[in-house]
Amino acid sequence: ISLLEDLQSQDNKTKINAIHNLQQISLALGCEATRKELLPYLKNCINNEEEDEILIELTKNLSKFLDRIGGIKYINELLNLFEVLLSIDEPSIRKEAINSLSEILKQIDDIKEIEKDLMNLIKKFYLSDDVNQKLSSMNLIVIVYKDLDENNKIIALNYLENFSNSENLIIKKELINEIVKISDYLSIDYIKKLISTIIKDENENIKIDIIILITSLKEHKDLVSILDYIYELIKKLSEDINYKVRLSLINNFSEILKFSKINY
Repeated sequence: ISLLEDLQSQDNKTKINAIHNLQQISLALGCEATRKELLPYLKNCINNEEEDEILIELTKNLSKFLDRIGGIKYINELLNLFEVLLSIDEPSIRKEAINSLSEILKQIDDIKEIEKDLMNLIKKFYLSDDVNQKLSSMNLIVIVYKDLDENNKIIALNYLENFSNSENLIIKKELINEIVKISDYLSIDYIKKLISTIIKDENENIKIDIIILITSLKEHKDLVSILDYIYELIKKLSEDINYKVRLSLINNFSEILKFSKINY
């Protein structure tokens, strides 16, 4: 009870100490009480907490909570907590939430057992009008994509493709950065399609991110099939009126040169 009260303390050090002892609290409570009492308590704390440092520490500790709630059978109750964290404005907290959730997924032998729950959350975020939730839907897709069944992969790819048509610069930048992480699992034609859509944006930062995406494709097994397209795109970027775009291309040119080693 004392540690729970410490979570509401006005002193950050006291709060962090209580967070570090959440495992002890949950062990003392048992799985059922952790689900019915501690998780709602933590959700209330998240909703009322303004300090990023506190929320980041709390999020880190949630990665160890799967066994504390009774296992995969009750994963939805933990996902409800992550839904709140993944909707927060501060990017560092959402990033930590994705990292923590990724660690939880590593503890599950077969993701198929919770695939429906994950897809429901992804869809909910995708359909949201809240930009933070849309970004989180992308982040979630990236950490689960390779383990999804074929139907859900198609759904996820449709979501990502629709994001490429967004008028929101933040969404498009996040999409490019996330595609880099799973490019090996995507068809080269699909990646080309996304690039072709996003590159229509005249924003310099988008073009710079596109250059980084291009360089990340050097190990893709099917890159050879779009090399002509890539070379044409590089030529166009080299003639861009913005010097930052041209400079980025120069800075990444040593990686781009490796493309020439690919045999047609």
